[in-house]
Amino acid sequence: MSHDFIIHALNEHGNVVKRGYFFGLANGIAYTCFPHGEKHFAGVSGDGRGEIITQNEAIQGLEKFIAAFDAMNYPDPTRADELKDFLKWVRGDGSACRSFETIWA
Repeated sequence: MSHDFIIHALNEHGNVVKRGYFFGLANGIAYTCFPHGEKHFAGVSGDGRGEIITQNEAIQGLEKFIAAFDAMNYPDPTRADELKDFLKWVRGDGSACRSFETIWA
C-alpha cells in the first residue's frame, strides 16, 4: 500500500492533457491541501477515487502543497519536483485547462 497523489489537467472534452504525481505520504499534506482530499484518506493508502476541481483550486492546492512540503524538510527534497513542474506548466502552457482531476491512490 502507498499514498500516491495524482493530478490530471483536463481539456474541454474531459481528456487528460498532462499529469502531475507525488509518491509518498509526506505527513498526508496532499489530503489537506486540495478540496475534498481528507475524505479520500483510507488509512494505509488513498481510496483510489478522485475529484474534479477548478483551475484556481488546482493552483491553490499545488501552492499549499509545495509550501508545506518545502517547510517540512522532507528527506528527499526533490520528491515534489514533479508537482512543482506541473504548477509551472499550469501557469504557462496549461493555462487553457480549466478543469483538473485529483486522485488519491
